Amino acid sequence: MVKNNVFRVVKTLVCTYITTLIMLLIMTLLFYKLQINNNKIMIGVYITYVLSNFIGGFIFGKIAGRKKYLFGMMVGAVYFIILMLISVIVMKKPDIITTDSLYALLACAGGGMLGGMVS
Repeated sequence: MVKNNVFRVVKTLVCTYITTLIMLLIMTLLFYKLQINNNKIMIGVYITYVLSNFIGGFIFGKIAGRKKYLFGMMVGAVYFIILMLISVIVMKKPDIITTDSLYALLACAGGGMLGGMVS
């Protein structure tokens, strides 16, 4: 049973990361063509976090069937933790936790929770 749930979480996270990749590629193209400044890029990144995790929370909420908002929030939190681990490994800086990363955690967990609630 636990193995099955872990597989479902992994499958949902893969869908969420694929959604993030597609959205970031579209956003990069738009920002390049429209020559938007760096301040607005961060807004686009947060929107990407929320929408990607909304989709992940929605998918896992459909799978879970109960306590959808909690499972959606969990998917968003796990998404954020994996994102932070990859950032620490790539940047080789363990002190990556900042106010911006806390906002990103709220965006990821909140988007996942909203997706779970809607499902």
